[in-house]
Amino acid sequence: MRRLPPLRSLEAFLRVAKLGSAKAAASELALSPPALSRRIKALEDFIGKSLFDRRAQAMVINADGETLLAAVEPAMDAMAEAVEELAAVAVNIACALACFRFSVHSALSRASPNCAKRSRNCISTLIPLAMRKICWAM
Repeated sequence: MRRLPPLRSLEAFLRVAKLGSAKAAASELALSPPALSRRIKALEDFIGKSLFDRRAQAMVINADGETLLAAVEPAMDAMAEAVEELAAVAVNIACALACFRFSVHSALSRASPNCAKRSRNCISTLIPLAMRKICWAM
C-alpha cells in the first residue's frame, strides 16, 4: 500500500492555496496560525519540497505547490462528494426505518393499546409479525 500524507496536512494546504491567505485558512479550519504552519510543514517534509514561498507575512504558492494542487484538489473533491453521498444514503435509510417503526408502533397501539403501555419489548417482538402481515398484504 502506498504511503499517503496526513489528510489534515492536505486539507491545510488546499485551504491556504484556495484562499491565498494562511490567516484566513487557519480561521476557516479553526486552527491557530502556528498549528496551520505545522500542518503545511509536515506535508512539505513528507513530500521533500517546499510548496509555498514564504514572505514577510504571506505564503505564496510556488510551482511545486501548483503542481500538487492540480493533482490533489480533484481527488479531494471526489472523496468529499463520495462521503457526502454515502452519508445521505445512511440518513435516508435511518429516516425510513424510523418512519417504519413509528408506523408499526402506531398501528400496534391502535390494535392493542395495552401492548404499547407494557413495554417497548412488546413492540419489538411484534414488529416481525407486523412486517409479515404487511408483506402478505402486498
